[in-house]
Amino acid sequence: MLVDHARPERLGELVRTLLPIAPELEVHTEAYRLAEAKPGSMLVLIGRTEDADWLNINRPLFASRELRVVLWCTREVSEALLKRAVDFLDWISLRLECPAGPAPYAVAGLRCALAARVPGIVWTGGDLEASFAAARPRRTLRRISAARPYEELVAEAKAAGGREWLAWTDVDGDFRLRRVRWALAEARRRTRAILVEPAVRSPGWWEVHARVAEPAESCERLRSAGAKQPGRLAALVDLEPEAIQLLGGLLEQGVGEHLLEGELLKSADPGAAVGRLASEQGLVTEKELVRGRAPPPAMRAFGVVRDRMRRLYEADLNAIEQRLHSEAQVDAEDAAFWSASTRSTQFVSSGSRGELVEVLLRRTPWTTGHWEQAANIALMAGDAEVAHHWARRAFETDNEQWKVLTHALIRQGRLTEAESLLRRQLQTERTSDLARGWILREMGLILQSQGKYAEAEALLRQSL
Repeated sequence: MLVDHARPERLGELVRTLLPIAPELEVHTEAYRLAEAKPGSMLVLIGRTEDADWLNINRPLFASRELRVVLWCTREVSEALLKRAVDFLDWISLRLECPAGPAPYAVAGLRCALAARVPGIVWTGGDLEASFAAARPRRTLRRISAARPYEELVAEAKAAGGREWLAWTDVDGDFRLRRVRWALAEARRRTRAILVEPAVRSPGWWEVHARVAEPAESCERLRSAGAKQPGRLAALVDLEPEAIQLLGGLLEQGVGEHLLEGELLKSADPGAAVGRLASEQGLVTEKELVRGRAPPPAMRAFGVVRDRMRRLYEADLNAIEQRLHSEAQVDAEDAAFWSASTRSTQFVSSGSRGELVEVLLRRTPWTTGHWEQAANIALMAGDAEVAHHWARRAFETDNEQWKVLTHALIRQGRLTEAESLLRRQLQTERTSDLARGWILREMGLILQSQGKYAEAEALLRQSL
């Protein structure tokens, strides 16, 4: 039998279907291994273009050994057989076309992340649309470029309904990642957000993908780890790259192949079964699981045991929060993880850590002081556009909050607007002498940058 237009992510489904009727089933990636098969065996051969000539020459082998073979062929391999193994193709008794479908572990990953209520999902490769359609068939996915202005990012996040997921593209570095996370926090939205193949990690978010391992390389990895049926094991985890690496590690630690296969066959998510065993054997640490740095199979296994997951999360979050309150050093990853995951309603300021603004925006009441605080942190983080957006919110609520708005305008190079704002404040009777001195100084510096040195000197002298 020949399965045409084969998709590697569907191989596991084929193998699991055949095993009840052929418990001795073998899966191979090299045609020459058929010569070693026992008479009457049933095999799956993952076809390669370079095997076309061998199959044509050795076609009598199939009849003499009474081999029952399923050829698993991509379009390219089928075309090579048509050109170089015509006689062999005449022996094919049945020809089927492999139906399209997403990688099972990608679908499981999206569903698990949603059930675990993670802050967001990082998509690292493969067919996102097909995987999402299978995982959430009654939901829609909309792509938004992170390169757009910040106010548009917030508007898009706020406009999305409960049945819509947002897929953020063009996240080419920490600057755009921070903006996306800020926009989602300001819109008070979580989980239903996906970063599409970002250039940087997003601490606290879970990684999911639909990438498929190369079959021959997978077999070699498991064979070198001691597997007797490497192709069969690789197929049973749907050629999920990280599951195959973890399987290799388990085999090298002495876990029996028969035990592993039994766990894979009885699990609805074979990769998660491997992830659970890997965690039990110490191949994955609790720290990696809590921070979302563990391989996706292990993360899915972790997400199923909610009580343990919550307990470990709370312990790590509490430890970070204690360091924040004591003003101890907190790095960017810790700050971003805490901001994404905490349920605290108290903002903890820690220098210019822009990551912490997420908590201020998502979990605390929106007050004039909070908008001003957020704007100042955005300025320290080097994002004048976002600082202006938040400073304007503070000024609209209370026109006494004009200083941070002035700073944001100056940092953006909008000097005329900054000067106009300062002149209006200078004319206000409520402005104190100290504030007047500050205004005169800022106006003088603006005029100096514009080359109006005489006017700048006059204002600076007045400020003194």
